[in-house]
Amino acid sequence: MNDETIYEDTRIRITNHTLEIGAMSYPTTKIEGVMQPLQMEFEFFGGFLLNGALALFGLWCISHFSTWWVIGGLVAVTIGGFNVKNEFNRPYWIPVKIAGEVIRIERNNKTEIESIYSALRTVVERQ
Repeated sequence: MNDETIYEDTRIRITNHTLEIGAMSYPTTKIEGVMQPLQMEFEFFGGFLLNGALALFGLWCISHFSTWWVIGGLVAVTIGGFNVKNEFNRPYWIPVKIAGEVIRIERNNKTEIESIYSALRTVVERQ
C-alpha cells in the first residue's frame, strides 16, 4: 500500500502507515484502538454557578472604589468570567490507544473531530 495522506491539518497528519501529531510520529500498526469522540460535560453547580457567583462578587468588590477591593474584584472577575466563558466552549476529544499508551486528540470543532475519527477508523480497519 502506498503512503497516501488520509487526513491532514496544521496539527495532525494521518497516512496509511503513520499518525503524526505535532512532532511525534507513531506507526499505525501500533494503534490498538480508537474510541468514540467525547465531549466534556457541562457542569452547572460546580462550574457555571460557582464561577458566575465569583464574577458577580468581583463586580461588587470593584464598586467599593477602594484600592484593595478593586484589585481583589478585578482578580475575581477575571477568574470567574474566564471560567464561565469556558463552560460554553467545551472541547471534543478522541482517545487513541497506541502501544499501551492513551493519546488524546483534542479539537473545538465537532466536524473536524469527526473527520479525524473516521480517518483513524479507516486506518485501523485497513490493517
